[in-house]
Amino acid sequence: MSDSGASDRDGGGGRLRRVAGLHATAVGDDLFLVREADREIIHLNATARALWQALAEPATAAELSDLLASAYEGAPPARVAADVQAALAEMSALGVIEAVPVGPAAPAATPSAE
Repeated sequence: MSDSGASDRDGGGGRLRRVAGLHATAVGDDLFLVREADREIIHLNATARALWQALAEPATAAELSDLLASAYEGAPPARVAADVQAALAEMSALGVIEAVPVGPAAPAATPSAE
């Protein structure tokens, strides 16, 4: 992954995946992730939780936007796409998702409990 900016971190058309080493616990509509390495607790709201769950398999930002748009019937697609992009950028900044490396033998993240 390059360090050229937010478009690389939030997908930029590439596939995204969960970062390994996180354990998830649901509380109501929210999801809390605990990072194994430092025991940091990360809170995800309902939208970010839906994205996290959708990222059980790598996906692009466009695929995730389409998925959420279908779940929120009547919501303007442009608004859903903007909300998804913002949530993905924040999730990337928190270190819970990453771009899938392009090339041979890119190992997948190990899924955690939801």
